[in-house]
Amino acid sequence: MVLNRGDVGGEDFLVVTSRLLALPLTNYVTSAAGAKPVRPYARPETAATSIHDAVELTVPGSTVILDAGTHKIDSAISLSKNITIQGAGREATVLRGHAGSDNNYRLFTLDSPEATVRDMTLSGGYMYESGSCVYVNAKGGRLVNCAIVGNTLQTSTRYGGALCMNSLDALADRCVIACNTNSATGYDWGYTRGVVLIQAGTLRNSIVRKNVIKQHSQCNNSNSGGIVYLNGKDALVENCTIVENVDNGGSGCAVWLHGAHQDTPHLYNTILTGNKTPNVTIPESSPLPNLR
Repeated sequence: MVLNRGDVGGEDFLVVTSRLLALPLTNYVTSAAGAKPVRPYARPETAATSIHDAVELTVPGSTVILDAGTHKIDSAISLSKNITIQGAGREATVLRGHAGSDNNYRLFTLDSPEATVRDMTLSGGYMYESGSCVYVNAKGGRLVNCAIVGNTLQTSTRYGGALCMNSLDALADRCVIACNTNSATGYDWGYTRGVVLIQAGTLRNSIVRKNVIKQHSQCNNSNSGGIVYLNGKDALVENCTIVENVDNGGSGCAVWLHGAHQDTPHLYNTILTGNKTPNVTIPESSPLPNLR
């Protein structure tokens, strides 16, 4: 029995409850066929078969562990509390959405500074909104040792085809971001801003490879914003490799740093090589940029 004493309208009162729910700090999810889940999914032998079910029973500070295999979801997972969802490694655990025009959802929305997704591959997100795979909201969140592969943004004008970060507490570290597509058309004076969009946050120790922006080169405004689009002084990329990407926009590039003077984003110790912009012609007489 739990007794709570409070004061409402000058009157003392007691709230009495005889139910106390104890939840484990580790919940398990399995992709095995024929599994028999038992709440609260506290052991691998009683693991949930739905990530949503396991997340529902988590408390701040807890971990949801996914076993090796392919875990399929049919709606986005929202993390608004400090929990960790952990796979068995990005080569072993795959979290897959049902990509396609009839299945419009991203895989994760993170909105808590220590909400963490780690050690897995994230694939099959398909969205008409920014961030087809992962969207990190204002309160932050972390991606650690993940592969973001084969996700698609499909609409007229949206930003961040695979990953969109909007918080100083947003971090993607030791990730591979590959083979994602931003298919926003850019018509009606729209913009197609990158496969990765960072309004605020950090992309660190990561590889961005073989992503494509498919924007039509003849649209009204061809500002495609590059493969990685950094917007403002709170956006940072460091110790990364950005290689073999293709931007079909009329003003494309591998990285676009958007911001003037004190609002300039930061790009440190990063390799840019083998990126293509087929619809951009640079005159031979054009000077090289002043790199510091």
